[in-house]
Amino acid sequence: MSAFGQDIPPLIGQWPEGPSHAITIEGSNAYVGSGATVKILNISDASALTLVANVYTPAFVNDLALSGGILVVANGYAGFTIVDCSNLTEPQVLGTFEVSGDEVVAVELVNGFLYVLEQLNGLSVFDLSNAANPQLMDTYDSGFWLYKDVQVIGGNAFIAHHWDGLHILDVSDPTNLNKISPYNDWDVDCINVINEVAYIGDGSTLRLIDVSDASNPFEIGSNTSWFTHGSIVKIFVQNNIAYCISDEDIFLIDVSDGNDPTDIVTMDLEGYLQSLQVQNSRAYISSANEGIQVVEYSENTLSLLGAYATAGSSISIQLEDNLIYVANGDGKLRVFDATFPSSLTEIASLPFDNAVIDLEVVGDYLYLVLYTEGLKIIDISNPAQPFEVFSHNIYYASNVHASGNHLYVGARGGIYGWNVSNPSSPSLELGINYSGPQVLENNNYCYLGGDTLHVYNVASFSNPILVSTYIPSGIISSLFVYGNALYLGCTDGLRIIDITYPTELSEISYFEITDGVISVEVEGDRAFLAKGDYGLGVLDVSNTALPFEMVQYDTWGYVADVSIGQNYTGIANGSIGIYLLDNDIVGVHKDINILNEFELIDAYPNPFNPSTTIKYGLPVDSNVSLVIYDVRGQVVQTLESGHQSAGWYDVVWNGETADGKTISTGIYFARLVAGDYSQVIKMLYLK
Repeated sequence: MSAFGQDIPPLIGQWPEGPSHAITIEGSNAYVGSGATVKILNISDASALTLVANVYTPAFVNDLALSGGILVVANGYAGFTIVDCSNLTEPQVLGTFEVSGDEVVAVELVNGFLYVLEQLNGLSVFDLSNAANPQLMDTYDSGFWLYKDVQVIGGNAFIAHHWDGLHILDVSDPTNLNKISPYNDWDVDCINVINEVAYIGDGSTLRLIDVSDASNPFEIGSNTSWFTHGSIVKIFVQNNIAYCISDEDIFLIDVSDGNDPTDIVTMDLEGYLQSLQVQNSRAYISSANEGIQVVEYSENTLSLLGAYATAGSSISIQLEDNLIYVANGDGKLRVFDATFPSSLTEIASLPFDNAVIDLEVVGDYLYLVLYTEGLKIIDISNPAQPFEVFSHNIYYASNVHASGNHLYVGARGGIYGWNVSNPSSPSLELGINYSGPQVLENNNYCYLGGDTLHVYNVASFSNPILVSTYIPSGIISSLFVYGNALYLGCTDGLRIIDITYPTELSEISYFEITDGVISVEVEGDRAFLAKGDYGLGVLDVSNTALPFEMVQYDTWGYVADVSIGQNYTGIANGSIGIYLLDNDIVGVHKDINILNEFELIDAYPNPFNPSTTIKYGLPVDSNVSLVIYDVRGQVVQTLESGHQSAGWYDVVWNGETADGKTISTGIYFARLVAGDYSQVIKMLYLK
């Protein structure tokens, strides 16, 4: 276990909000997961839930546990976060801790011990007597994956194991966990134990398991009548009533007769329901799309009392001066003031009926597309009061691009083009029957991406002429032009195409990325790649024929889009909102020729065989020495020695000594000395 922090990008600002998957309640307060944020809400008035405080954590909130003023947050692959909530208005994060690197899906906090369940690696128990320094006591793993839920009660831990049934462990000695229940063939996704009965969700079936003898659990009754509502996601039992939720419904079952649990009532709710807590016949339900919904049960009737909206996933982002425009999966365009990036302020929110997929800002207008509503043109002359000036229905729209007076929308049914010389009254003048939804115009040529790159001459906008095609091995997911190069984000990596002559396309280089590129943007000699679940990659493309990855950031979210601004780079980080990175730290400069300080970049590739490239930058003319050393400090090879002009340099080391012999497997160091500057990087050579 280690403290978290080394793998995140150099953040200078964030808005880490998104869908809600977790909730826990204590007294008059609810603790609600919203993306990577925990919102503390006052629930005294169910019709008007109010925000008390926000707690920012590093990754998506999967589950919450609270005891004695200590809140534990299940943070997925980032591990778990511990928060001191003794002062609700000023909660303090004590630390985030990794377990084994797997996704933490559930947490329980009982009698000073923390029980952490990882999806693949099972249960770990920590002594939390010092909340800022949890100590690992013992672990349990059956060897089968897909653990889903855990509850600790009466010295036993009850684990919902989707493929391997209900596991019951003796945890009376946290240093020595022992499984005491035999294998069973229930598929258990969620669990709630009360009065020696385990209520488990087995697909769409509620099963009641007698666990009075933990070594011999047996089923005493079940209810399958709500199977049409789908699989049970969560269960909470109170006063002989089992409150159950599926993706879209809450349904109540009378369990006073355990042998014959019977239906009471059901109610449809909005969004994808995720978690459930019950207090005094009121069910507080978190959902991915609608935040928190409060439902009251009385006299065999359910009624909706109130709601508290949380955000959806951040899908697209654009930075303009000190403003950030975000397309959100909850159907909202959000506008943030980034004058002070460490404390982003949401200044406007414009709602729509479904998810905002893509956006582009040009001057006083913002063009956006919604998946089933199509094109919207928004007047943002006053960013705090955006309003719609034009709408056009297009089904399955996914991409929007503006160039001069031309506006393009890519959709499943083809490419549409408008003349937007008057954005409030555009005229539809172009239509291309094409199955690929990606579109971009540059210098009167329109590039269309899908399984094939098509290039059209659009000098005559209403009469496009196909002039060339290019077939990559992967599907094109994004397009970006910088100089005479077209960057294609594809499902198998990044391809750089020479478009000096658009009628004669030629591939300059291909950089393989196994899991593909969602979005790409280039500035100077840096290409930023949105890589979905695999974070953000930054490539050096100073030599487009030989791009190499300088760094990769794990953002613990789904990086769907990236936008490079004057001072910051913005990331649409999926379910955990937006991140801002400092351009100076990640090496992006609007004028890339300006170097303010010496820089030595990590070698790439690393590990390497047979060669690697070392890149460094000189802000002034300097006497330079670049020398390779082995682990004993002996000189292996001198790569550079002499006077050099200011600028960037790429030096290739072929893995040989000064006398031309191939080096042995091991660690080597490159030391750059330039004037008073000295820096060392480490490299690993593998045979």
